[in-house]
Amino acid sequence: MKPISIDFKSKSVQLIIAFSLVGLLGFVLYIQIIFIPSVASFLKVTDTARKTKQEIFNAKQELQTFDAVVLKHTEAKEKFNSAMEQIADNTPSILKKISDIAIANNVRITSTRPLTDQGKANMYSRFITADFEEQLYEINAESGYHSLGMFIYQLEKLKNIIKIRNIAIRANKNLPFKHTVELTISIFVKYEGVVNN
Repeated sequence: MKPISIDFKSKSVQLIIAFSLVGLLGFVLYIQIIFIPSVASFLKVTDTARKTKQEIFNAKQELQTFDAVVLKHTEAKEKFNSAMEQIADNTPSILKKISDIAIANNVRITSTRPLTDQGKANMYSRFITADFEEQLYEINAESGYHSLGMFIYQLEKLKNIIKIRNIAIRANKNLPFKHTVELTISIFVKYEGVVNN
């Protein structure tokens, strides 16, 4: 095989080489001026789109978390309102309810008074919050066992919270089927004073 010889002095070869160099230069300029910036711009848009997608995802997560917090807040508020409905508006109203229940169950209340004996009062921890306070009362009564049981059952069914802290039952020598009963109870009433923490 005979080697190919190119005459670089020929005008047509020089013209082809010149056009090839101009074409190559044009291609390099196209790559540098148009193609690379376009690709870079596309990559930047793609990166921005990816970041935006991530931000949207994060925002959705935060909204779901916020919705969960709002739901928990609403549930807690409903529980609080329900609990506050069980707190008596004032002491006389709850004591009247206790008296009415006693009469209905054949329990004769002989006295009702706030627990003022500090020694006894200190035996019980009491609540005072910005919304309600726990008050201790002593109730003395005369009753048979069955009537007393019904009285306590009716107290527990009250919408208002009443806690029986102590109960003492003694035989009554003067009344053979009646017993002397001493109850220490807590009643919860809406608090309108200043809370000292």
